[in-house]
Amino acid sequence: MKTQFKKLITLTTLLFLIIGFGCQKEEIAYESIVVSSYPSISIYKTKGNYLDNIMVGINAKNEVISYPDFDEKSSAVIAGRNGEYKSKYKWLLSSGYVVVKNNDYIDSAVTDVSLTEFINFNEPNKTNWTCEMLTKRIIDTDPFISFYNLNGINKAEKTFTLGELNDMIENGTIEDYFEKLK
Repeated sequence: MKTQFKKLITLTTLLFLIIGFGCQKEEIAYESIVVSSYPSISIYKTKGNYLDNIMVGINAKNEVISYPDFDEKSSAVIAGRNGEYKSKYKWLLSSGYVVVKNNDYIDSAVTDVSLTEFINFNEPNKTNWTCEMLTKRIIDTDPFISFYNLNGINKAEKTFTLGELNDMIENGTIEDYFEKLK
């Protein structure tokens, strides 16, 4: 009886170790994702959890004047197994900041439209969202608590891992590389 109990304890311990190492490998892989400064990188913190919401450009009257061009064939999105879509170039940093390559701007507003809903509605050469439709779905016209940008156009390319970006935010050195816009 004692032998079986020891085997069960050993097996359980091994299982937890394997799960733990698996999570650690995933974290290391995530931390090593490389982000290029070309054409730009934005890092920001928002008032709410808007990671999967569509952001749009607005004018002084809070009307949508620009929005992303995503459909199921877009190279900027990844289709998940469950039918959900995720941005290929947007990551949540451990500090609550978001880093995104070249498509969120300081004058963006947030809609209540998820990326999945946005893509599922868009059918190439058939139906697409309109500025009027998206204007009605705006939930926050001033979503950013802080916003940093690195414009890489006509400049030497710089690359950063997500781990390095996390370190910059935590160490307060982000402004050594990024311009603070808010």
